[in-house]
Amino acid sequence: MRYCNIGEAANSLARGGVVAFPTETVYGLGADADNCHAIGKVYNIKNRPLNHPVIIHLLDGADIPYWAESIPREAYLLIDNFWPGPLTVLLKKSKNVMSLVSGGQDTIGLRCPSHTVAQDLLREFIRLKPSKCGGLIAPSANKFGKVSPTNSRHVFDEFSQESYSGMMILDGGESSIGIESTIVDLSNVVDKYARPILLRPGHIKTSQIEEVLGREVSFATEHSPVVPGSLKAHYSTNTPLEIIKRELNFDCLSYVNKRIAILSCDAPPAFLPKCFIWFEMTYDHDLYASKLYSTLRYIDRSGFDRIFICNLPNSSAWDAIRDRIYRAAASFI
Repeated sequence: MRYCNIGEAANSLARGGVVAFPTETVYGLGADADNCHAIGKVYNIKNRPLNHPVIIHLLDGADIPYWAESIPREAYLLIDNFWPGPLTVLLKKSKNVMSLVSGGQDTIGLRCPSHTVAQDLLREFIRLKPSKCGGLIAPSANKFGKVSPTNSRHVFDEFSQESYSGMMILDGGESSIGIESTIVDLSNVVDKYARPILLRPGHIKTSQIEEVLGREVSFATEHSPVVPGSLKAHYSTNTPLEIIKRELNFDCLSYVNKRIAILSCDAPPAFLPKCFIWFEMTYDHDLYASKLYSTLRYIDRSGFDRIFICNLPNSSAWDAIRDRIYRAAASFI
């Protein structure tokens, strides 16, 4: 595993290699979406279940009908308003999409990242494709179910002990948004009575989607398509994590010889026992999201025994953050 530039990354991807690259949300583990062998490498590296689909990342202005069919008007409205950006649209897949990419489903998630390095990589990769058409699968560049990486060092730390010959990392600085894209299901809105369905909250809010579409959005049910991040337990830290919904009790008797990390939007109390280490976050939901994963990864590698997260606001602007944290905590229930 080594760092590379855009030219090296594009050449590797065109030859069936695997490259971790930056997006504005998190770093993705990229492979040619038309190359079954390359896609299989990504599933193997991540230890990802084969029935868990991946999202195809596209160049700005890509040929959407190559990847999807029966594309509703609503899809183009969202694409025009939010691409390039952190929004994934779920559509009926075309015959060009392999079953391995869609997890065996008849739908496919498409996204156009806004990160300039991601767009430059896609442009150079497609230039090397004989068809001059293509996309990259790019699930988060971490082991399946774990905390996503938001910089290249996170990726290196995740896989440096593994023996993946030929894997490369394309550095693009910090991911500015820091949590995965919003996913909205438009695969059934050809039926005028069917609503778009929010399958994963993210930086693009439900209210923004509803404003553009001029109609209400429903929420995922047990019958909704499987999408990345939809498992009850996901985004898991190595350190046990718990959400605190009450006033914190700083009774050290329960934590003798322990190091407890506390993430809170508030300033620390005047007196804080030494066993508790306070990580002051912020009431700015976008800033909180941008630093959440990097903070959790820092705690994981710093020898803490437990993580407490408290004082999460209840407003809809925090839906995506609560979604990630509650799924992380579910791993330890």
